[in-house]
Amino acid sequence: MMMRSLNALCLLLMVAVYAAPLHAQQQQQRDTAGLAVEMAVMYKLYADKQYALDIRYTFAASSKPDLVLDSVTGRLEVADKNFRYELGNTASVSNGRYNIILQSAMKKMHVSKHKAGDQPMKMIQAGFLPVAVKSWSVSQKGSLRVFHADFLTGFPFVSLDVTKDMSTGYLTTLRYLIPADQLKRFGIDKEETKEDFGDYAVVLVTYTQDKRYKPDMTVFDEQSYFRKTETTLVPSPAFSGYQVFKASPDL
Repeated sequence: MMMRSLNALCLLLMVAVYAAPLHAQQQQQRDTAGLAVEMAVMYKLYADKQYALDIRYTFAASSKPDLVLDSVTGRLEVADKNFRYELGNTASVSNGRYNIILQSAMKKMHVSKHKAGDQPMKMIQAGFLPVAVKSWSVSQKGSLRVFHADFLTGFPFVSLDVTKDMSTGYLTTLRYLIPADQLKRFGIDKEETKEDFGDYAVVLVTYTQDKRYKPDMTVFDEQSYFRKTETTLVPSPAFSGYQVFKASPDL
């Protein structure tokens, strides 16, 4: 579950930024420059908001996409430029001063210094290769806008579908079609699992907006997680027993 949480965390952010190309009713093209522009548009949309999304990943065989074989839940909270994401046993926090990753199953905390431009979604965006997209298209019905992409052979995804509610500005679902042997990216070993995914698997990510969300700023405060001494980082009482690792040399 821990590895599933870490990998799904990275993939969630990568696709959330990548899902930006939403600027025409019907398009079918391989315009990497336009793709990059639209990614920047999506990032700007999320940059200065306060919102929370409850998230659920489900895993199914492509031959029976409605039969859920496995699942994991999480939550995303954003308050201005602060960010906290939990999925399974893993949590990631960024507050403009530090980036913190918590692994509750292993009682480990990784702390790095925040650097200029280190907005979490922007960081993931920089690692995404738009040239992997073979073609993409967009359609809209009512307020729901659907983005579809097909990827070049050899990329971990076969295709991606993103649904976004344009009236709220939030994503509602992501749907990946992937080779079943790529389930390891989500912490699922096809050879060891009892479930039969076949050759291809469907990963569906569902987002539900918490409309009553009011930020608790203490969850973004590094002092809720650790304190600095002259030589080391010490976990806060709430994380007593955790090993704290310095992921930046200047800490």
